[in-house]
Amino acid sequence: MSETPSLTVTLETVTPLFLGGADPRGAPELRAPSFRGAMRYWLRAALGTVN
Repeated sequence: MSETPSLTVTLETVTPLFLGGADPRGAPELRAPSFRGAMRYWLRAALGTVN
């Protein structure tokens, strides 16, 4: 049986991240859907006029 491929990426934020989770007293979490939404926003902002 083959393993699921994985990718490890090291990122640095240059603006504050306001993170939260299901447990307000627990550790903050950066979830994939939130990250995808932010990346989609910036991609559209940067390339919005490109056809």
